Amino acid sequence: MTPRLGTTHLISGSVSLEHISKLGKFGLNATLRERTLLPVQRTPVSYARLPEISWESPRFQLGRRLGHLEVQTGVGYLKEYGTVSGWRARAEAQWVNQLLHTPTTGFQLHARTRYSWGEGGYQYGWAGLGASLEHVFFRRLWVQAGIHQRYITGSTPFRHELVETPLEVLSEARLRLGNHWVIENHLAYDVNNGQFSDQRAGLLRRDGLLEYGLLVRTLPSFELQITADVLGF
Repeated sequence: MTPRLGTTHLISGSVSLEHISKLGKFGLNATLRERTLLPVQRTPVSYARLPEISWESPRFQLGRRLGHLEVQTGVGYLKEYGTVSGWRARAEAQWVNQLLHTPTTGFQLHARTRYSWGEGGYQYGWAGLGASLEHVFFRRLWVQAGIHQRYITGSTPFRHELVETPLEVLSEARLRLGNHWVIENHLAYDVNNGQFSDQRAGLLRRDGLLEYGLLVRTLPSFELQITADVLGF
């Protein structure tokens, strides 16, 4: 749950029906004013799923040292506010290999591909590779750094699908203060354009399984966010 102050986001919401079986997770999802920020154009884009039918595969383990693979598909009617509406189908696959995992350090490689097509014959897709390293210092400071490269093909009329930062360097840090407070910071650097594409900092409080607080986002646009999350799920 993340209410935003001082934006034009207006009222948003979502409803979903899901069925989980040995064949995977089947879903029917409808949303109102989902939102993404374009990091290069630095403008928000809102859209709705009216609705979308989706399927997510079970996790396929590829052996003890080869990681795991997950596949998703979906088809539905999209309305992007101020631009275009129409039917769209999508297919995605993600591979993750955790090469190092200890109580204090983790290192993983990952690959992901996404392809979509829809009305008017449009086709748009990308395939990407990445790596990330994380470490816990003094049991209180968690730091993660990663790099992601994506290769793009085709074009799309839906602005929220656009990949504007094909090569990104990411960093994230969380510092625990006492037993209840957390300071966090997130940075993303757009290598192709030589500029930061995302910056967020927050002060959060933990009470049991609930974590809530204030986030300040300065890039790609300024926002104040009041956020609340349930931990452990």
